[in-house]
Amino acid sequence: MSEPKFADVIILSADEVEIPSSRSILAKYSSVFTKMFDEKTEIPIKIKIENFNVDTVISAFKFCFGRHVEVIQNITDVIHFIKEYAIFPLTVDCCKKLDESVTIENVCDIVQIAYSNNFESLKQKCLKLLSETKMAISSLKFKELPKDILVDMLYV
Repeated sequence: MSEPKFADVIILSADEVEIPSSRSILAKYSSVFTKMFDEKTEIPIKIKIENFNVDTVISAFKFCFGRHVEVIQNITDVIHFIKEYAIFPLTVDCCKKLDESVTIENVCDIVQIAYSNNFESLKQKCLKLLSETKMAISSLKFKELPKDILVDMLYV
């Protein structure tokens, strides 16, 4: 995410890929990274990210570096990364990206993300779409939805 020769932090993803980056940008968004940087003195600092592959880490870092449009395929993993590394300003961007991408085909998946992350406006948008298009959505998809979502759908 940064020019390797200028990187002052190297992130090692769960799949063992090195990702050069900038401490100042990561620290701007994440108190977790800031704490890690405060505890280490070597340059470049090397940090192992145990639970996330290179695609997820790079996607989250793209948000930090202002390249929001590129992220969508692994948005759920990116949201988990954001939570684990306390990059909360990016949740707004993720929520906005999800909001822009809601369709009949993916609404059952996105509504579950909205509920698990308490994205209230996204929940309402998804519930409205579910309620209006329930006949067009496969019954199998409906069966996968948690009961609280189905109940809320009745009251939209």
